Amino acid sequence: VAGGTLAGNGTFGPVSIDPAAPSFLSPGNSPGMMTLSRLEAVDESGIPPALVLEIAGPAVPGTFHDQIVVNGSVDLPDSSQTQLSLSLVGGFVPLTGTTYTLLSKTTPGPINGFLHDGASAILENQAKIISGVTFRFSYAGGDGNDFTATVIASPAGAFRVWDGGGSDDNWTTAANWQNATAPQTTENLRFPAGAARTTNINDFPVDT
Repeated sequence: VAGGTLAGNGTFGPVSIDPAAPSFLSPGNSPGMMTLSRLEAVDESGIPPALVLEIAGPAVPGTFHDQIVVNGSVDLPDSSQTQLSLSLVGGFVPLTGTTYTLLSKTTPGPINGFLHDGASAILENQAKIISGVTFRFSYAGGDGNDFTATVIASPAGAFRVWDGGGSDDNWTTAANWQNATAPQTTENLRFPAGAARTTNINDFPVDT
């Protein structure tokens, strides 16, 4: 990929991104999952390429957030190449304690090199603030040292908190929750004393 964007869901062969021209690797279709047999970024002068990843819900890869899965080696430069472009979309605010695996390396061995935030390398256990949410990044998780982002501070706190501020009693109504974000599967809920509409309706699909 030397200029342009490689995007979509599904399985690809080995991918090399080159800074000769603006180049982007963008899994999914907001969101989705891209599986590669190998990933490398060419280390040379030019415009830094970027991995473009979005989070739109809880930590379910390919369903609520983008993920790149690599079934072989991952080789990134140590220089200021290979930017991470991570964004929260659709007004979603993740809960404190949630861990997102953004790059899943399925084979043994480390991720070689570092992603960058546009100014410096994102080092192990380094924290960054994105849209008011503080993420701590790690290269140490999983069988092949996955690249993960854990929420360590969020306006939403550790629970999706009911405030009853909507026009009905339904759980799916975003306005009934603090930060106007309805809960997603696997998230923790809190119904505080004194909130409006404490008699309410779980109108999510059966077994949610």
